[in-house]
Amino acid sequence: MKSFTFHSYKGGTGKTFMSMNLAVLYAKKGKKVCLFDFDFRAPSIHAFFDTPRPKFTLNELVDGQCEVDVAISDATKELDLPEQLYVGFADSSTEGISGMAAKDRKWQMRSLRLINKSMQTLSENFEVDYVIFDTSPGFQYSSINAVLSSDVAVLVTTPDRADVEGTLQLIEGVYEALERKTGIILNKMPAGIPSTGVPPQTIEKFSSIFSLPIIEAVPCSCDVMSLFGESIFMKEQKAHPVLKTLVSASEKLEKF
Repeated sequence: MKSFTFHSYKGGTGKTFMSMNLAVLYAKKGKKVCLFDFDFRAPSIHAFFDTPRPKFTLNELVDGQCEVDVAISDATKELDLPEQLYVGFADSSTEGISGMAAKDRKWQMRSLRLINKSMQTLSENFEVDYVIFDTSPGFQYSSINAVLSSDVAVLVTTPDRADVEGTLQLIEGVYEALERKTGIILNKMPAGIPSTGVPPQTIEKFSSIFSLPIIEAVPCSCDVMSLFGESIFMKEQKAHPVLKTLVSASEKLEKF
C-alpha cells in the first residue's frame, strides 16, 4: 500500500480537486483506493458523493471512538468503477468543526497512533493499494498527522504570489523537519492555449523557486471552474487538457 497526503498553505489551491480525481483515476485503473477527508476545518468531500454515509465520521475515528471499517463508505457502484473506492467523511457540522479546532497537541499525538493503526487495517484487511488524504491548509495538527502517516506529501500551490510565498514558509517551517518525500503540483497555471499545456519555461521558473520536485503543472481551465464544485471532474470528462495532466500526475506519483 502507498499513501499520499495533499496539503497546501492556504485554501482554494485545488487540493481537494486533486485528491478526489486522482482517487477516481486510480480506481479506474483497477486499484483499491481509500480517500480520507482530513480537512476537519472545512470538510467538503461529502458534498460530492451520494453514497450512504458510514456509521461514524473520521472525527470519531481519530478520537478513538470507532475502527476504520465503520468510518468508510464504498462509492464503487455510484461512480461505476472497476475496483473499490472507499471514502471517509469528516463531520461538517458546526459542532464537529469547532470540536476539532479545540484539540491540543497531546490529543493529536494519540490521534497519530490511531491513524497508523487504521492504515494497517486498510492494508491487511481491505487490501487497499492507495490511501489519499485531503487535508486542511496551513499548520493544522491533523494535516501534519496525515503527512506523518503518508509515504508521499504533495503540496498543491497556484502561481499567486501569496500562495507561493506561503508554500515556501510551509516547506521551511514544517517539511524540512518531517523527512517525507515531498513534491509540488502547480495548479491553475496560465497555459495560453489549454490543449498545449503549461509552457516548459513556466515550469522551469517555479522549479527554481521551490527546493522540491515539480510533479505536474495543471493548466487553468474555465471548463473546470464552470462545474462550480458540483461534481467530480472525472465523472464528466473523457478527454480534456486538465484530465491529461491528472493522468500524468497519477503515473508520476506511482513512481515517486
